[in-house]
Amino acid sequence: VLIHDLGPVFPHHVQESSADLEDYERMLELQGGCCKICGCKSPGNKSKHFSVDHSHTTQEVRGLLCHHCNTGLGYFRDSREALSNAIIYLEEAEAKCPASSS
Repeated sequence: VLIHDLGPVFPHHVQESSADLEDYERMLELQGGCCKICGCKSPGNKSKHFSVDHSHTTQEVRGLLCHHCNTGLGYFRDSREALSNAIIYLEEAEAKCPASSS
């Protein structure tokens, strides 16, 4: 599914009275009713809908994310290298001070 096929408002919040809502609900059901990354059941940030994450290069919809995960990917600019480096950073910090792990 390409993001532009889902309507102008669909990338961030679903239009409540359109086929977009059916697509959203189907995607959410396939994901088990939760964020595709962290698994939380709440969209977060006072939103009643999960964010529709998509590739800014291909426009392909990747999944529904909570506010925190969607924002996090944005801050990392969808860079796998930066995300991998962040994981290494956290693992190294945890190894030095296990009490700081979450």
